Amino acid sequence: MVSSYVLHEFADATKVALLTRLARETLTPGGRVLIGDVLFADAEARAAAHQAWSAAWDEEEHYGAAADLVPALRSEGLSARFEQLSFCAGVLEIGA
Repeated sequence: MVSSYVLHEFADATKVALLTRLARETLTPGGRVLIGDVLFADAEARAAAHQAWSAAWDEEEHYGAAADLVPALRSEGLSARFEQLSFCAGVLEIGA
């Protein structure tokens, strides 16, 4: 499964709940969910981007930090990893 530029519409707790449910209910063994989105490696990178692009920053969006999401997904029993692709985007890979 692949998704792009939707995840940032949800708060982190909702992201984790949605992704956990998606993985558990739809993935076959060895299946993966790949999500490309506005996603930062950590809170510091997000804060730096917010400061640099404050005029264009959408305060209603929920730009996540992989340093928070990956451990939360792993605590749900999922495999999860993140790869940064640009200063403000990356791919989150999740498996059941």
